[in-house]
Amino acid sequence: MAEGISELATGPRDAYRGPALDHPTAKIDLAILERYGFDRQANHLLIEGAPTQPKAIQINSIANYIAYHLVSLLEQIRQTPGAPPLKVIVLACTHYPFFTDIFQTQLERLYNYREDGQFIYRHCLAQDVVWIDPAEFVARELYEHLRVSNLLNDAGVCTAEFYINVPNILNPNIRLTPDGQFSYAYKYGRQAGAIQEYVKAVPFSRRTLSPDVIARLATKSPRVFTLLRRFNQQNPKLKFLPDRDRI
Repeated sequence: MAEGISELATGPRDAYRGPALDHPTAKIDLAILERYGFDRQANHLLIEGAPTQPKAIQINSIANYIAYHLVSLLEQIRQTPGAPPLKVIVLACTHYPFFTDIFQTQLERLYNYREDGQFIYRHCLAQDVVWIDPAEFVARELYEHLRVSNLLNDAGVCTAEFYINVPNILNPNIRLTPDGQFSYAYKYGRQAGAIQEYVKAVPFSRRTLSPDVIARLATKSPRVFTLLRRFNQQNPKLKFLPDRDRI
């Protein structure tokens, strides 16, 4: 089974590589289990054994990953004498801004978190954390590169098309997990320089995007989402697409 987040998973998986009770560098500490505030609904946290004394724990949602890493960071600060409080978070990958609401919810929870009436993290966490979002600057640099390279779309944004790379199931060499993703061994075991068509570019659709991604695009990038729907529903290139797969 997949080693990351899997909608199909109902229990701990052998190939999982995320934070765990016995992970050498990303350990889930049972002594502070309640501090993580894990969401245990809908298989977002996969547990083997009793909930209070589990034999295995695997994280299976973005929100739980964020909760784990924030608590781990604050624990490092709390246990380091003289460490300054967390004041700034750099969203160092361009998709992180999609989850700022989850980050903010977790930070507020941890700022107010108490045990035996005592605030655990308030002394090592600023009440108002500053966010640094590089996505805007990446977009500006991309635009400038396209402009100087004369690659801008002169036909206007209404002609925008949206595609995503998915595993090429016609390639007999690829290895997939049951939910259709590249296996960890295949993804990171390929030889550099080996040329093979291991992905296919296909249009955005309900077949290639999960419902939560579609909802996130609609709420976080409404203007782009409008263009995406126009392409998905009106572009003659997609006349083959069944109605059930249209966004």
